[in-house]
Amino acid sequence: MNCNIALKNNSAPKQLEFQGINYNCRSLNKQYWEISKRIFGIAAVCFASLLILPIAAFVTYGTYQTIRKWAFELGNWKIIDSKISNTYLINPLSTNTPQKMHPEQVDQLSKPVSLAVLDDMVQNKNNSRAGYSMLGQDILLMLFFLQKGGVYIDTEGKTADGVELSGKIAYASHFSLYENDEPNCKPNVEALTNFLRRENDFHPSQRPAKIIIPFYLNSYGKTPHAVLLVIEPDPQERNKANITMVNPHGDGLKSYHSEENMILNAAKKAYRNSNAIRNKKTAYSGAYCGIDCVENARYLAGVSNVYEHIKQSMLPSRSHAEIAKIRLEHAEECIIVAEELRK
Repeated sequence: MNCNIALKNNSAPKQLEFQGINYNCRSLNKQYWEISKRIFGIAAVCFASLLILPIAAFVTYGTYQTIRKWAFELGNWKIIDSKISNTYLINPLSTNTPQKMHPEQVDQLSKPVSLAVLDDMVQNKNNSRAGYSMLGQDILLMLFFLQKGGVYIDTEGKTADGVELSGKIAYASHFSLYENDEPNCKPNVEALTNFLRRENDFHPSQRPAKIIIPFYLNSYGKTPHAVLLVIEPDPQERNKANITMVNPHGDGLKSYHSEENMILNAAKKAYRNSNAIRNKKTAYSGAYCGIDCVENARYLAGVSNVYEHIKQSMLPSRSHAEIAKIRLEHAEECIIVAEELRK
């Protein structure tokens, strides 16, 4: 899915040639004058170029982006949409319930960075020190939920047209607690509150069994960390839900408790009549928060009551050997997706 624009210039290079100079006074002065004019002309062109080139570069880049977007929408979009949404979901992933991908997911997979992330996870499948990016986690969760009949909720809180949400597992791409890692940056918890409110407004009579949201804790001065937020809406009362924060650190490492509580409070603003709980069990085996985040989401998707499950400290822990095996399984999934994207 390449969109290359080749700029060609077949014109021959221009040359400046200085003809022979006669060494008499009049001709020498004339030659000096001619040379001076040429030097002045070259200097003027260079000076003008310094002013014009940035503008031309900006215009050229903008034009390139417009052409690229136009070409993608008219050409590659249809190719990606058909290959990923149909062949890709039915054959390589062998799903029994193939589903149409949300346009936002198609757009996410079509970006070059997605292919680079997939390749990175494949190349580091035996590297126990390599972490998972949040985009990599989003893709792995996307693959799982597409096979299991999960419903994707986009950034506006909407599902794809014609998709039934009632009683199903809903999921979203990750949220970042902060927009950047600057020391004075305020937490962007309102984005979560607004997202949950919009989702509730768009589907008042179609409440999902649960909504699973990965969260990126990128607080200044702390090691970035990935956790899960699980919302279990009441099927009858719109403002009621069980809200669960799933951090495998539990109470064994309290560095992120303030961030967890900020997220829980933001979710409670959207569901005013709610119960909220955070995982207290220490259930991690090392610096594998990305893998834990993906696997906990997959695991909890099959748990009927996540709130009670976590309340009873039933979140599973994983050994180093299990993590290594899971990493290889994830790499196999990434290989399948990368091969399809390169077709």
